[in-house]
Amino acid sequence: MPINKAVAKHWVNADTATLESMSKVVGRLSVKRRGMTTKNRDRLRPLEDPEICYALVSLPPQLMRKAESGKLRPKRSALLAQTAVAIEILLMAPIRIRNLIHLDLDRHLVHPARIRGALHIVIPGEEVKNGAELDYPLPEESAALIGRYIELHRPLLASMENRALFPGPGGGAKSEHTLAGQITKAVFRFVGIKVNPHLFRHIAAKLHLDRHPGEYAVVTRALGNRSIDVTAAHYTGLETTAAVRHFDQTILSLRHRNPGS
Repeated sequence: MPINKAVAKHWVNADTATLESMSKVVGRLSVKRRGMTTKNRDRLRPLEDPEICYALVSLPPQLMRKAESGKLRPKRSALLAQTAVAIEILLMAPIRIRNLIHLDLDRHLVHPARIRGALHIVIPGEEVKNGAELDYPLPEESAALIGRYIELHRPLLASMENRALFPGPGGGAKSEHTLAGQITKAVFRFVGIKVNPHLFRHIAAKLHLDRHPGEYAVVTRALGNRSIDVTAAHYTGLETTAAVRHFDQTILSLRHRNPGS
């Protein structure tokens, strides 16, 4: 019995609509990929080299020494000191770039009373992506580095009326693109690796987990994440190399131990 063309068209349209509906449902149910991208993992891999790792973590004081060497023009020296401070903060207080560029001398840099030289970076929850307040007590040498920049170099970049830690030429804070460019260029020139400001959050996690495998709670606090589960999902496997080294050292210590001792 021949199939009515109108009926056939109806069923084709119905099947198409069903498939489209199912596709939308599957899309809603699909789990968003969690964890670090392959590209970022590849960018972190050079830090397995101890010399590169040392060059990166010691870059801020190196840049400050170069800025104060007297070999550069004053404005260029001030910008180099500014870059040193930006990298130091990203290493010691791994905040997001948006928070970094908007750091304010009065609102975010807190000097605890009766503690000479102490400095905290404090960012209210309403200014943070996940709403969690950030409070980073900085090491003394980091506070000193920032203090030198504010006292000696920042006045060459902006008037005191501008209270941005990283002031822009037109007033207010420097643009995200400009400060990010300073950071990326300095790291590539003096360390030889390609990084962007956001990668410093991953760098901070890696450097800690390499030395303390499994300490996701510490990394969660340092990055200002709300949940240890989020941190673990993101960085599980990042410390695998370090964990294997610890494991191998256990085996080697047993191998070379004097059985009679």
